[in-house]
Amino acid sequence: MYIFFMDVSPRWWINHRSSNEKITKYVMDKFGRDYYPRTIFQSRKEVDLDDMDNSLSRYIRSEIGNCEFSFEFLPEEEIHKSHYTIRNGNVIFENNLRKQNARLKISIKVYN
Repeated sequence: MYIFFMDVSPRWWINHRSSNEKITKYVMDKFGRDYYPRTIFQSRKEVDLDDMDNSLSRYIRSEIGNCEFSFEFLPEEEIHKSHYTIRNGNVIFENNLRKQNARLKISIKVYN
């Protein structure tokens, strides 16, 4: 499966979650401009998905255009990471907090 993400607001999701047609239409309309990652690896080769001369790029766009994808809403989340360093015999703990926006996870079948 190829996995892509599109940022959406939680309010948008609440308003549209009961209508698969509205969500599908949104993905079809906005996918070309607003998705990530823009580059992926296929057989150890980096593929730029903005390059429409590439057959994989055309395949992904056609699958989106034909509604051949699935989606899942991923809510906002906070990612806590902590690590430590040792300096001059002292242990220093450092916490990192990163916030991940709410997003749609778009799954597309693998191109053969």
